[in-house]
Amino acid sequence: DGVNSKIDLDKIASEFSGEDNVIKPIEKIKWDSKLGNVKKFNFSENLYESKEMLEILVSFYKYGFVIIRNTPVDENFLVKFATSIGTVRPTNFGTTFNVRSEKNYNDLAYTTHHIAAHTDNPYRKPVPCIQLLHCIYNEVKGGFSTVVDGFAVAEYLKKNHKDLFNTLVSTKVRYRFVDKDIILENWGEIIESDENENPKHIRHSPRLDYVPILNKNKLEK
Repeated sequence: DGVNSKIDLDKIASEFSGEDNVIKPIEKIKWDSKLGNVKKFNFSENLYESKEMLEILVSFYKYGFVIIRNTPVDENFLVKFATSIGTVRPTNFGTTFNVRSEKNYNDLAYTTHHIAAHTDNPYRKPVPCIQLLHCIYNEVKGGFSTVVDGFAVAEYLKKNHKDLFNTLVSTKVRYRFVDKDIILENWGEIIESDENENPKHIRHSPRLDYVPILNKNKLEK
């Protein structure tokens, strides 16, 4: 753009020298049902600029989830919190949406049915990278939420059931959402791998999976 700059490489190198200045990647931890002692955080008004907020983000990157207790019950709180860490992307549901039981529902989330482990919104491209769930109030018994490390599952399959793993990483399935005013559709592997053949994306949503016509043996797998 016609801009000339003079850069001192030694000064740039000095920024990365010494133990304190080295930029280190956050180690991602794969976990199973034996996982314990994961810190649960408590909300406070000065959380956004605190060291604890950094701990929250690091914990999220390590485990793929984080739990924050005692949050305000204001319905606008979730958007405020989300914008403090990134850009909020509205969907066809709006900026946020309420998960509650409704008579005329277009998603199992709006029913009282138990929903097994799944990936939300696999019909979007890209699939949302971070979801925030905010419990404002609960008037019924139950409702216990669970989380599953999909990458740990994929790693287990790759190690112990290589043929099934290869089927999941090589077969594209269709995910589809239909509403009165919108149709969303995306094709992708249930386990998507990167260039080094390591799992990088999980799309597991049994109620939305549509498998195309395949060879009989592959279809059974």
